[in-house]
Amino acid sequence: MRIGIIEDERNVREGIKLILELIDFENQVVFEAGSVQNGIKKLASTKIDILLLDISLGKQTGFELLEQIGEFQFQLIFITAFEQFALDAFKVNALNYLLKPLNPNELLKTLIRARELILQKNIVNENKNNSTTNGRILINTHQEQYIVDISEILFCKSDGAYTKINTKGRVILASKNLKYFQEILPENIFLRTHHSFLVNKYFILTIKGNFVYLEDNIKIPISIRRKPQILEDIRN
Repeated sequence: MRIGIIEDERNVREGIKLILELIDFENQVVFEAGSVQNGIKKLASTKIDILLLDISLGKQTGFELLEQIGEFQFQLIFITAFEQFALDAFKVNALNYLLKPLNPNELLKTLIRARELILQKNIVNENKNNSTTNGRILINTHQEQYIVDISEILFCKSDGAYTKINTKGRVILASKNLKYFQEILPENIFLRTHHSFLVNKYFILTIKGNFVYLEDNIKIPISIRRKPQILEDIRN
């Protein structure tokens, strides 16, 4: 993760860099700046993944910097001594609003979340540039992350607030609901056969009654209401 730091106090910048070293987060601080104008110049010339931004920057503010740069693609994290601007921070799509003195554990949690979002965005962009069957998705569980080829997913099954992702050879219990996967998986490949199932149509072998059958005699229900659309989607 390429990180930029915009903070007007040099000792605070050094403290942030020390914390980044201590928490052992995979990062590279690619620039630091102590003012709005210097920060704008650095942002214009340097690609970053994450920006750590102070509110008070001399006579100007971090909000003024954001107004001048316009739309941004990095993950924004405010680090400030002022509690009262939290709502304004989230209005400009900040990932988090951390108060000084900086808590290393809170920073680490926020950086891990930022990395997840960046990786997911990169994978989505990759999928857009590739054929849909060769794309990948990021799947989070409570303990691990998996990057899975879409072409390997047979079906997804709802499990309350979770989803069981059934691939060739393994089942992953994802910490997202089925609706989430319906939104990120290609709709021309994955069919919502039932309120509890999302099926890769390329693995459907036969349809009998109100069921589709996949490899290894896997039987997936089709709701009566959805069946006409499912048949049409498979024909196409």
